[in-house]
Amino acid sequence: MPRDAGSVHLHVTWGSDRGSYRPCVEGTLLFADRSRIEQVRHNLDDIRWQPALDRLSQDTERSAARSPWTVAAKSVLAPSGDPRDYVTLSEYCWPDPAQPDGLPWILRDGHINPDATAASNNANDLRAAANGVFELALWHRLTGSRTHGEQAAHVLHHWFLDPETGMRPNLQFASMIPGRAEAPGWGLIRTHPFLRVLDAELLLREAGLWPESLHDDLRQWFDEYLVWMLASSAWPEEIGRGNNHATWCLALGTGLALAVDRPRLAESFAERAGHEIVAQIDSSGDQPAELARSRSYFYCSFNLEGLSVLADVAEQAGADVWHHSTVSGQRLRAAARRLAPALRDPDSWPVPFHIDWDRTVGAAAMHRIVARCPEAADIADELGMIPVAAHPRTREWLLWDTGVSPAGSLTVSSVPARR
Repeated sequence: MPRDAGSVHLHVTWGSDRGSYRPCVEGTLLFADRSRIEQVRHNLDDIRWQPALDRLSQDTERSAARSPWTVAAKSVLAPSGDPRDYVTLSEYCWPDPAQPDGLPWILRDGHINPDATAASNNANDLRAAANGVFELALWHRLTGSRTHGEQAAHVLHHWFLDPETGMRPNLQFASMIPGRAEAPGWGLIRTHPFLRVLDAELLLREAGLWPESLHDDLRQWFDEYLVWMLASSAWPEEIGRGNNHATWCLALGTGLALAVDRPRLAESFAERAGHEIVAQIDSSGDQPAELARSRSYFYCSFNLEGLSVLADVAEQAGADVWHHSTVSGQRLRAAARRLAPALRDPDSWPVPFHIDWDRTVGAAAMHRIVARCPEAADIADELGMIPVAAHPRTREWLLWDTGVSPAGSLTVSSVPARR
């Protein structure tokens, strides 16, 4: 059940909240350590970087070949009839066998319905566009490849700003359930990849590949989306769930408020960050709401990444949640310590893996926490023993300085492929 849902549906006087915010650290990125990127960029010939750079190059070329993506490229339209409206079906919902027509569909948590995902590719395309524009912009920053930088700008414009293909700034038709008139609130989490877009746009602006006029247009788009999100019935429902939905929606709200220069809104969200972390992670490092899921390992890892992103955006808005003396910082590190042995030894996880097992999913959260916390040296030692996370082909190794050497005895063939 949602907890305290009513108390977090914030009401903001939008017109009076502009103009005073500046990032605590100019040029701060959310999904990479700026100093790590610069270290790699100025030492590209260092043999230590090559496996990870090769992996990033492969990902970038795949993104370049598939791009640009558009929300309008789908066979199933939203009830509005506008191809620019995002629409998806709930992927964990299935026809009800007790009903002759199967309607309304019912929830089977963790079991992905291929018919639901095939009905509209908007969810996959949004995620691919956000990841792709970040990969292309990052590759340009590292190597200076103007072709990749220009392609990143094209992806950004095509998804958001093109009058024919650009997404309308709402998510009112996300995760719809056949047989029900209105979409459930849980679809709101689908736009958490927008946070990667903020990083990509920053890199493109710094490179002179995204002019100020387009920056203003994109900021207006995000502002309109933020207004819609906070006014939607989905917002209080999602922000009160006490699980990864609350995590990522709160991180998204904070990040967008910073991006569109709404300082008081960002501060109000940031004040919740530490409480959210403590509420979701117990003193042992367990995440009870995620452990109850059928894909518990995936959701614990996914939520921990979100909570660490939330900690970073909250810090930009003036809150201190990482520091050793804060309970929230201690809980983040406890969760990382709780996950680390399972990344190395799946049998140590407290519940069976009913659906899937992919230890690479924890790499992003683990790298960020170890890189951000000087107090996490013991986790860094553990990280060095996790095959995928410490392997030189892991792309996160380029983005975060964990103090762990990527040069180990493992071979490429000894680890599973990254997702």
